Amino acid sequence: MNFEEHVAKARVLAPAGVPVPRSRVCGSAGEAAQAFGEIGPCVVKAQVPTGKRGKAGGIRTAESPEEAGAVAAAILDLSIDGHAVASVLVEERVPIARELYAAVLHDWESRRPLVLFSTEGGMDIEEVAAERPDAIRRRTGGPMPPAERFDVDRAERRCRAAIGDEAFAAAYAAGASTSVDDAVADALGVHAPAD
Repeated sequence: MNFEEHVAKARVLAPAGVPVPRSRVCGSAGEAAQAFGEIGPCVVKAQVPTGKRGKAGGIRTAESPEEAGAVAAAILDLSIDGHAVASVLVEERVPIARELYAAVLHDWESRRPLVLFSTEGGMDIEEVAAERPDAIRRRTGGPMPPAERFDVDRAERRCRAAIGDEAFAAAYAAGASTSVDDAVADALGVHAPAD
């Protein structure tokens, strides 16, 4: 099942407590320019159910309403991986301290969750996997019902198991303002259950 980014953020991530930037879905250059007025400096992103949008020119920044409109118009003219772009997400630009890649996939062979984690970020994750497979840690988990949520301890254990203690510490050491536990929980969008 593939979701467009705005659907995944609004219906899956935000309700689960994962912080998401302010955004607005737009179907025209005029709507994108208007959204800039509400959001400010932004990233304009093609909304198609496929990856590699950035490499196809479907993710661009804007510094003004006029630029947001022009960028949106150019993106709306694209077709990415066979998908015509009918809408864009105008999203608040947020500072990026470090890019990490994390995914929980279903491993068909073991019939268990497969956790992928890399400190190399995500835009070029396929190339990283091909050129430096050791930069991506894979961990097949034990039985874990899909509805089960990670708590902070489980998130830390899974990350440490996936990338190793030394890489785990290095991933969060520089400039971290929160504990490693909180950083891992925030990165994975998981939180300890409230008492």
